[in-house]
Amino acid sequence: MQRIIIESKVLDGIPMNEYYIENYELKGLVFVQHGYQSNKNRGTDFMSVCLARLGYKVVSIDAYKHGERIEEPYISMKNYKRYAAVFNVVTQTAKDIIFLHDKYYSYAFEKFDFIGISMGGMIAFYLSTVTDKINKLVPAIGTPNFLGMTRHVVDIDDTEKYNQIVKNNLDFINQIDPIQHVENMKYSEMFILNTTKDEIVPGKFSENFYDEYKNEKMRFAYYDDVHNVNRQMTNDILSFICEKEVTI
Repeated sequence: MQRIIIESKVLDGIPMNEYYIENYELKGLVFVQHGYQSNKNRGTDFMSVCLARLGYKVVSIDAYKHGERIEEPYISMKNYKRYAAVFNVVTQTAKDIIFLHDKYYSYAFEKFDFIGISMGGMIAFYLSTVTDKINKLVPAIGTPNFLGMTRHVVDIDDTEKYNQIVKNNLDFINQIDPIQHVENMKYSEMFILNTTKDEIVPGKFSENFYDEYKNEKMRFAYYDDVHNVNRQMTNDILSFICEKEVTI
């Protein structure tokens, strides 16, 4: 029986898990990125193990200021400060992915696949605008419209203060907003997944993006669910990565 290795490590201050089959010729490298206020051990571990069983080297890192490297505002500060900091988390985590691939993995894998869930989906869209090393890109229950998302944030405990922070950072948000820089997106194929009942990250942002910018390298699918990656979505993601039908 093939043995799956799950190795936890910290490289250059970035905590991560690696998943792979021991003594196996690996098919490729896949980064799997968790969502808002989650971590590398929660929400992406099942997907990572499945990909490893299918023959891939999988890397899942703690996003900036999350997991083992958690910092304020994600320890004790109010929700409006946490939401306002998301864009810094997105950009720094993308930089970390690029850095890790270049320093530790590019010798074996010239390019990589990237699966991002929720905030990880935002990272996926942004990442495609700042690197040309992405093969298959999978933003799941995320959004390419960062500015639009600032107007649809739930559970804000101080809307006035949140809006003021957004206003103060408007230049930065516009600068990194993927939907404003579609011409910079680089990927071999992209599979966008959203859900019809998502009140946290509405699927309309991705749907509108797809309707306006769709091409032969891009596909989009809606699923009847809330803010969740369900079993069918997982099967479809795995099938997309593996280029064959996968059922788990």
